[in-house]
Amino acid sequence: MVSPPARVGNPGQEWWTAQVGVEEQPGAQATIVVSAMTEAGLVRARAIWPAMNDWAIAAPRTHSFEPVSDLAGVPTFLRFIDARAAENAAARVGRWRTVLVGGGSQAGVGINDGLPFAIYTDDGADWKPDPGAAFPTPLRIGDVTVAPPAVAGGAGAGDTPRGVDRQQHLPSVAVLPVAGDNDEVYVAFCARASRGSTNTDLYVARSIGAEASQFAFPPPSATSFFHLADTFLGTPAGTNGADQFVPAIAIDSCGGVNLMFYDNRHDPDRTDSVELVDVYYARIVDYGTGNESVTQHRLTPRSIRVENLGGNRFLGDSHNLTVSADGTTIYAAYIARDSADPVTGDRTCYVHRIDINCSGPLAEMTGDGAVTEADAAAFATAWAAGEPEADTNLDMAVDADDLVNYLITYSEEIE
Repeated sequence: MVSPPARVGNPGQEWWTAQVGVEEQPGAQATIVVSAMTEAGLVRARAIWPAMNDWAIAAPRTHSFEPVSDLAGVPTFLRFIDARAAENAAARVGRWRTVLVGGGSQAGVGINDGLPFAIYTDDGADWKPDPGAAFPTPLRIGDVTVAPPAVAGGAGAGDTPRGVDRQQHLPSVAVLPVAGDNDEVYVAFCARASRGSTNTDLYVARSIGAEASQFAFPPPSATSFFHLADTFLGTPAGTNGADQFVPAIAIDSCGGVNLMFYDNRHDPDRTDSVELVDVYYARIVDYGTGNESVTQHRLTPRSIRVENLGGNRFLGDSHNLTVSADGTTIYAAYIARDSADPVTGDRTCYVHRIDINCSGPLAEMTGDGAVTEADAAAFATAWAAGEPEADTNLDMAVDADDLVNYLITYSEEIE
């Protein structure tokens, strides 16, 4: 997991970032490798613990911290070192603050009963919200009113297809930059629709003002804590309804909350041994108002079968949604089986480009909401000058391809 998931096309700038990676070690040991590009150059450090798979650990234990950089003064990036640190998703808020979100895959154990939690740092050495402590108290996302994910052998005996993610999926985090110190942090995760249910749904929690001071996530009763229930998606509901799980989240520049997830709504019998899933994309508008609306699209042309992958094979622990520099294009990357053979085909990576249009016609350049000859003239001026607004294909170059793209769009939209 990389902090930050940089917007495609951002100009290069030397900011403090951290990359968290896991390396398996002999004898059931594992490490988290942390690297950062700082003003001093690239530094790396490695945290080691003896039993990565000891998921029942409820309290942190002492683990070693081993610098592996040639540079002196390697910052102590991870004071929060235990098995759960392997489950971190990361995002940067503002220029220096990094937020790590973990948990969400093991019901009934860990810090927050299988629901997500967050810690954050401004310098890579002091993790908050418990300044100065070796093991900070995390921010809980969700409470006892939210039923944690149902996993095999746990409360509720999970029914999400194990072949997708081994029922060990990760939460996902995204940031909406807001002027001043008002950046917003969004965390997407999945949990049961209700206690005693094996109907797994998606949830999104939004924290505002996350850059200025110690921040918190809202309780489930708040409008900024959103339950993407079956009624929004038109999927089978009830105790054993269709499952949505393994979310990825991204926020576009129009304020839309974009989600990608696996879904078994097209499995005709979710109780038999054959497990069929699809990948779906959904966009939530008017988030936090209580009047949200959701549009969705099926990304997989046919349902893929996952219980017959063989051995301990699975699709993955997470998806990726990346936002373009102007925040109006989403790149959605996921793993499925070969679409030509969704039953026995190879695991294959796919990428979709999703264009978001929230400001009116694409060819509109003058700000009056209508496409006229004045827009063509404005585009020609910007294109000749190599201005960024003339980069219609977002490849960070203004060239003939952008001119062709604009002329096609202009001819379709001119009034």
